Amino acid sequence: MSGASARGKKRARSWKRGRGGSKPDVWDPRKTRRFEGRDDGRQKKDHDGAEGTGWERFPLTNAAFEEYYQQQGVVPSDEWDAFLECLRKRLPSTFRINGSGKYAAYLKKKLQEKLVAGLQTQGTLELDGYAVQPPRPIPWYPHDLAWHIDCSRNQIRKVPLLAQIHDFLKRENDIGSISRQEEVSMIPPLMLDVQPEHWVLDMCAAPGSKTLQLLELVQGTEGQASTGLVVANDADIKRCNLLIHQTKRMNSPCLVVTNHEAQSYPMVKRTTDAGQELLQYDRILCDVPCSGDGTMRKAPDLWRRWTPGSANGLHPLQLKIAKKAAQLLKVGGRLVYSTCSLNPVENEAVVAALLKHCEGRLQLVDMSQSFAPLKRRPGLVTWKVRGKRAGSKWFDAWDQVDPSDPDAGGLVESMFPPLEGLETALSHCVRVLPHHGDTGGFFVAVLEKTAELPLPPSHVSQNARKGHQHTDNDKSDHRDGPAPTPAPAQTSAPARGQAIPAVGPECTEANVSETTVGPSDPQDQQQGQPEQDGMQEQGPEGILPKGQDVVAPAAPREDRGTLDDTPPSRTVLDPPKERPLTKSKKSSGVDPIVPVTDPDLLHSIGDFYGLSALPYPLHQCLISRTPGAPVPKKLYYISSSAKELLDADRRGSLRVFSVGVKAFERQSMKDGSVPCKFRLAQDSVRFLAPYVSKQRLALRLSDFRALLKHRCLLMTGNESSSVPLLSDPAAVEDLRSGRCGPGTCVISIRKDDTLEPVVESGLSLEEFTVTAWQGAKSLNLLVGEVESSKLLDALADQFGPAETKQNEGESNEVSHEVDEQENASEC
Repeated sequence: MSGASARGKKRARSWKRGRGGSKPDVWDPRKTRRFEGRDDGRQKKDHDGAEGTGWERFPLTNAAFEEYYQQQGVVPSDEWDAFLECLRKRLPSTFRINGSGKYAAYLKKKLQEKLVAGLQTQGTLELDGYAVQPPRPIPWYPHDLAWHIDCSRNQIRKVPLLAQIHDFLKRENDIGSISRQEEVSMIPPLMLDVQPEHWVLDMCAAPGSKTLQLLELVQGTEGQASTGLVVANDADIKRCNLLIHQTKRMNSPCLVVTNHEAQSYPMVKRTTDAGQELLQYDRILCDVPCSGDGTMRKAPDLWRRWTPGSANGLHPLQLKIAKKAAQLLKVGGRLVYSTCSLNPVENEAVVAALLKHCEGRLQLVDMSQSFAPLKRRPGLVTWKVRGKRAGSKWFDAWDQVDPSDPDAGGLVESMFPPLEGLETALSHCVRVLPHHGDTGGFFVAVLEKTAELPLPPSHVSQNARKGHQHTDNDKSDHRDGPAPTPAPAQTSAPARGQAIPAVGPECTEANVSETTVGPSDPQDQQQGQPEQDGMQEQGPEGILPKGQDVVAPAAPREDRGTLDDTPPSRTVLDPPKERPLTKSKKSSGVDPIVPVTDPDLLHSIGDFYGLSALPYPLHQCLISRTPGAPVPKKLYYISSSAKELLDADRRGSLRVFSVGVKAFERQSMKDGSVPCKFRLAQDSVRFLAPYVSKQRLALRLSDFRALLKHRCLLMTGNESSSVPLLSDPAAVEDLRSGRCGPGTCVISIRKDDTLEPVVESGLSLEEFTVTAWQGAKSLNLLVGEVESSKLLDALADQFGPAETKQNEGESNEVSHEVDEQENASEC
């Protein structure tokens, strides 16, 4: 018997022993961990509000919490009862319409004129004996793009009259037309005042609702790729996966997702003739990790778990992140520091310590007159600090703290109010209390940088150390220390892309804790999609298979190619080997970013699709994540700003998890009838379709609707088929003449004088553009079912319902004409 067989038998015997004898298959409540104050186990029905097992079964009281905030004066004494009453209620649902999406005007119009107006005609809505108002716009959010519903997300299902609203929210959220987001969470991105040309850094981005909002602001109202950039970062790899999943609905080429500890975020520099220059950001969002006691309305278990020690333990990390953000911010740029906590130790104390550290180079902005309908309170100018232990004493100032006192454990000077000089500035902070607007609790501080900050002593340049004959080889750290001689103040912010001269070398990356990364979601197979090669490749997310550990990446290399490198001529037989833009070990969990330089590949794509008049050359806007592969499986489209960032990161300091949007995917044809090896992906059609001059097909409205509904149109076949036949004579002529050959094609609606809209939905005909695969006998849609259903609804609203009868004689005649022109083989 072989060793392997013996080991297998041993495992089998061990497994049988583990099963033991016969045991009753019943639930033992004594072995189930329960929440305090609940007499039943963890039941899914809790979130549905079922009687006896609902949200109210959590203990919605905490004596330490009430004593703490009464002492701090966060809530006026005459509002205390209203504050507690509101905290013990469920959080209402809120959602935001994607302002840069093509459906924004259409969705707002449909919501106002159909769904909400229909509810208002049906009388008063009731839930658990209380009247429920129809959905209404949030008054302070611009252009009525954010909406409020009195019910919680799960309560909506209990109101029959709101079933249509529930279906609307679910479908639109799936395709990215709306985002379900808490109302107070929408405040920080708006206060950043982001413009389409800005470079924005979201330092603690997961799960991604604020990142999506930032992307909307950067991409502008037309939804085209802008010169701006959003870099979304998170320290946790699993949360990076969630962030990628959330932002994937946006399909933005201006998004870069990185994985770093925020307090150790790399300071990227590029090499120029004048030396090294530090790249900084126009806008930075610091939505830092916090105790989260402002979210008790949606996370009621926080009532049981709350202690003042949570805030004390997070304060040092929050301050480090804020200091790093100040270094990465351009002069004249704006930084927003925010938390979902009510605790001044996490809020005003961090802001005061940051202002003191920057010595006047950072100033608080008065936002009291911005977004006027938003109810808010000014920041505190004085507060108390308490030790983390239950019943510990209060301290009013740092000089009262005795290091030997057990109650003073973990306290630091920056937790206490400043002695003088910052009272007016701290009052410019914004605190949102739940009972003022039926929201959660939140804190926001808006700061602007007026002069460049000196880098910490650990960032002194190598050349400076050599000039002074220093031999210190210590690694870069982020400890607080006395500031060196201040750098000269700059009177104005440099333009986007203009770099500020750096003082020191590259900041070394902090070690990333080891964790396990799960596999990325499999690619959805569209109906009618051509056969795909079996080669496995990681997507732009660069995620390792499950079970592999993540470690810090290897030391970067200097010999990497850039997107600006001119691709070799087509006449070159052996193109130079691709050099990755980012370099890391396989065990780092991130694939390198490789520029696409193969001249045959580039010319085959450009010639097949007739790509012309692109904003910049094709070889500069396409990347892959498979170094060394003869033919990459996927090519990703990136914006000029993302390209600039990748080129600047010559040392590979950034751990880039995701960048760009899928543009082309490799296909394999059995008969080789399609000359191009790559099909155009629907994800990037909004960016590339305007530049595609070949492989275009215009259909009349009836055929376009049939393609969306049935996901396939037969170009030849029998009359009894359940799939409709192509009936557009002009489209038939395009197919017969070869203007649209086999392979992927871009399909739109033909403009016709008789095509008059029934209502104005805000969508132009150019917005109804999809990709399809043209085979020998059929057209097959390459769009997801949810999006195709959305397009059908938009067409019905704009042009009325589809006709129920079709001219079958015309369909037959055209189909036979096409049949004579087609090959016998089929895709």
